[in-house]
Amino acid sequence: MRPAPESGAQDRERPLRLDDRDRRRLVIASALTVVALPAVWLANRDDSASPRPNVAAVGAPVADGATSSAPPATVDPMGTVEAQYLDGAVPAPPATAGPITPAIGTADGHVVATATAIFRRSVGNNRTCLYNGVTVGSRITVLNVDNDRSITCTTVLRATDQPQTELVMSADAFASIADPSEAPIGVEIRQ
Repeated sequence: MRPAPESGAQDRERPLRLDDRDRRRLVIASALTVVALPAVWLANRDDSASPRPNVAAVGAPVADGATSSAPPATVDPMGTVEAQYLDGAVPAPPATAGPITPAIGTADGHVVATATAIFRRSVGNNRTCLYNGVTVGSRITVLNVDNDRSITCTTVLRATDQPQTELVMSADAFASIADPSEAPIGVEIRQ
């Protein structure tokens, strides 16, 4: 009597069971392989008696296999067709309206100062900025010079032992004009 196989061995010894569809697919694949392999072998065997050129370009003339000393003719891949439009009419060139004057900057106020902006979690109000460069209680616009995002806040006096060219704002206000990982950032202060 044969001992009972273990649970893992039982799965490995089970034979592969094919249904009718799988058998048909296997027969078709085998037949294609039996026909294709000799055909490929016959097409690629080395016959020195009948040279066949390897032509990859569509429409290129097929030579007899002999090499030519003449330079190959150049072929324009785009052809010689003139530009055509759907309605048949050629569009008129755009009219020039005169010199173009570039718009420089966004003038929502004049620049009072440039500073370095940081954030502190201790600044709880999003509408308050700690800065000593303008009078206390002034309404200022802080503009990130790298991406032109801005916020508006009211200034509060900063301690005198802190850097005077540094603007401190809440973390949420800072995140609205820059990524917190970029701190400190360069800003323009406008009034």
